[in-house]
Amino acid sequence: MFNIKENKVVYQYDAEGVLLKAVVLDATDRADNGDWIYPTRTTPVVPPLSKKGYELVWKNGAWQYRKYIPKPLKTDEQIAKEEYESMQNECINNLNVAMLRNDEKAVASVRQDYADLQEYYGEN
Repeated sequence: MFNIKENKVVYQYDAEGVLLKAVVLDATDRADNGDWIYPTRTTPVVPPLSKKGYELVWKNGAWQYRKYIPKPLKTDEQIAKEEYESMQNECINNLNVAMLRNDEKAVASVRQDYADLQEYYGEN
């Protein structure tokens, strides 16, 4: 149950500042001195009412209206390509760490992961 003395509402926004949702903080979100610890990309500033055709954006310490422009949906091929590239990069990073540590077992494991990834995505 929401208790004004024990809870606090903050408003979460994405990397572009677009309002996502309200988040309720509780006692676990307080510092030892009692101050609220706000999660990343949140503000306690209440956004204004929404307006048709606009989205709310947190910019320069205030909510602003911005004309809403729908983002095009990604195709399955685009999603698969991004996923494949992300997993390739993860393998590269893991391989670098394994090599820096001189961990031959980890190197072999990452190489196998990379081979499996290429086989799965048909990139031999």
